[in-house]
Amino acid sequence: MQDKKLYKLFGIGILAFLCFSTEGCRNSDFDLSNIDATLGFGSDSISFPGNSSTDSIKLNDVLKLDNSDCVSILGNGDYVFNKENNDIAAANPTINKVSIKSHSINTYTVSMFSSYLSKSHSLRSNISTASFNGKITAFNYSYSNVPSAILALDYMNVNSNITVTLSLSSELKRNISKLNSLVFTLPGFMDIGSAKYNGQPVSLNANNQITLTDVPTANNIVISLSVKGMNMNAQENIDANNKINFTKGESINIIGNVDINGTFDTSGITASIVPSACVISGIMEIDDMSISGATGKFSPSIDFDNIGKVDLNNIPDFLNDNAVNMDLYNPTIILNVQSDLPLKGLISGTLTSKYDGKPDVSVNVPQFSVNANTTTKVCICKNKAALTDKYDEVVEIPNLSDIIKSIPKSITFGNITAKGDGSITSTIEMGKIYTVKPTYKVEAPLAFSSDAKIVYNDTLDGWNKDVKKLSIDNKVQFSADVVNQVPVYLSVTAQAIDVNKQPISNSDISIEIKPTVPAYNPITKEAGTTQLVINITQNKKNAFKNLDGIIFKATGAAQAEGHSAVEGVTINAYYQKLLLKNIKAKIYGKIIADFE
Repeated sequence: MQDKKLYKLFGIGILAFLCFSTEGCRNSDFDLSNIDATLGFGSDSISFPGNSSTDSIKLNDVLKLDNSDCVSILGNGDYVFNKENNDIAAANPTINKVSIKSHSINTYTVSMFSSYLSKSHSLRSNISTASFNGKITAFNYSYSNVPSAILALDYMNVNSNITVTLSLSSELKRNISKLNSLVFTLPGFMDIGSAKYNGQPVSLNANNQITLTDVPTANNIVISLSVKGMNMNAQENIDANNKINFTKGESINIIGNVDINGTFDTSGITASIVPSACVISGIMEIDDMSISGATGKFSPSIDFDNIGKVDLNNIPDFLNDNAVNMDLYNPTIILNVQSDLPLKGLISGTLTSKYDGKPDVSVNVPQFSVNANTTTKVCICKNKAALTDKYDEVVEIPNLSDIIKSIPKSITFGNITAKGDGSITSTIEMGKIYTVKPTYKVEAPLAFSSDAKIVYNDTLDGWNKDVKKLSIDNKVQFSADVVNQVPVYLSVTAQAIDVNKQPISNSDISIEIKPTVPAYNPITKEAGTTQLVINITQNKKNAFKNLDGIIFKATGAAQAEGHSAVEGVTINAYYQKLLLKNIKAKIYGKIIADFE
């Protein structure tokens, strides 16, 4: 165990050299108490030259995960920050059905001879065929509680039945046995699913007209209509008496007339006819109108409490120091949003990191789209150009790293504003409860941007039982040639501690470790190399006798003074290594070992 800790301090055998041995005194059981003597060595300095080296130290030997549930090592060795949540409550957008119960009906009478009577109100004798026309019924629907999610209407799917009955007067029946033709003209906005004349199917022409021929007058004439839709953009038969109007957020108003026209023979009419009594009267029966679906522009609310929350536990030590800055090169939030809504959804919100004892950190997420009737893969990222996977939607947020620079207790995508895209035309089923369900994953390879830092802290102790037997007048110096294959700049600071694990003042013992170790260069593929020198200086006489060990902090940073930042290279547990060569030690001043 002591060897491993020494490697973490770049292989510097501090305790070993203080005990005048390169190997034996690394064993914490080494005991000088049985040597009964006091020995003095040297005058100015004693050197311990050597060509010893460490084995290559994999990053995994240093940066332990400590059972973290949010940082893992992939099969290729890359460190990655990831946490997901698939248990997010779905949103259920809907637009309520519209049932129009408020309607009115007016009926009219059409005279058969109004155009053919003389001023004396007698029938002109010079005609053999007569024609008639006029409005027979009128209806009016109104609805004043239109759902606000309906922005525009092109077509309404409706379910309504209309029956128009023509009642023929007895004078008409006595004098006119049949009508040569009878035409019903319906409002152009009405889309008729089926039509029947006295129970038999009939068809409509392009002008929304039903044409009958050789119609007997002995009985009433009944036209049954099944209305399947209302075309808001119809052009035929549209005037002041036939119109449909939608006012956003307010009302739907429908006004329609049923007109008739036709012809009949006058050759068999007797002189005793009373022309003014030959009339057709209209009777209309009409259902409430239920709007079950529509084509137009809609923007239903898509209500989420949040789109995802992840709790972060068991943070590895190297990411838990106050000095850590997780300025990652390209952190990502991956959303898979499954939607059966038949129109595009629009979502925006806020990513919020929560901490214990310090303010929350939030980043606004601008609006992005979720496709209709499918699963949309959305990537919220810091650096779009660095993505390798394909996504349906990519949202680039340059300051996304802010939410993770210091590891929070949780990251939530909340403050959601979500709705249907009201700018495009779509068709929706009204009254249906749709489902929009997301999954949420925070994913970030530990590849750094320029301000990133990770910190490794450790303690080497238990030295005092041996160190207290030594008197060193000045300082101990160690050096090693470092070969760094990790894409971070390495710097180390250290503090001496006493047997109570309390820091020893720098005025008593100071520790200096220089210089910063250069980073691996991913462009040239060259390792960073330098000679690392550690000076442990006794500034107060006999202060070394209180020394029990040191606490040290090793910082890996993406940039260092005078050097270019190393960005976008993921740290790797297995292939990125440190190597220490030519480890040496030198003790300045006289050494007295008291073995009494």
